[in-house]
Amino acid sequence: MSDLSNQLPMSVFESIKQVDENGEYWTARQLANILDYVDYRNFLVVMRKAYAACQNSGQKVETFRCLHKMVQIGSGATKEIEDIRLSRYACLLIVQNADPDKDVVALGQTYLPFRRVCKNSAVRRIQRFANRRSKRIFLRKGTCGT
Repeated sequence: MSDLSNQLPMSVFESIKQVDENGEYWTARQLANILDYVDYRNFLVVMRKAYAACQNSGQKVETFRCLHKMVQIGSGATKEIEDIRLSRYACLLIVQNADPDKDVVALGQTYLPFRRVCKNSAVRRIQRFANRRSKRIFLRKGTCGT
């Protein structure tokens, strides 16, 4: 097991989170590494189960998007590899289907849904404020302990 299990769940998963104009996301190859899947093929089995759960629940399967990126190989040349862009929901489904004997999987099972609930409840509380000053004060104090 990697030394990542000794970190707080937030720092483990936040360390690989990426953000662009469409919001936050994780990549499958980085998540596989964080979850201690040495062989990416084994991680793909878990990801297929998560994808099926997403489809069967009627959720948008855009939470799993195919990416192509260039990586450098040993000879200094570059090679295109396939990766998957994952939403927070996709990551949650993956950790729910991952190897439960791995401590870092348990961290993901507690962190990923907490951050989602925390964010949603903070948004609802912010919307209740009547004026901008109250919202700024609330945001300055922080939400959900972050």
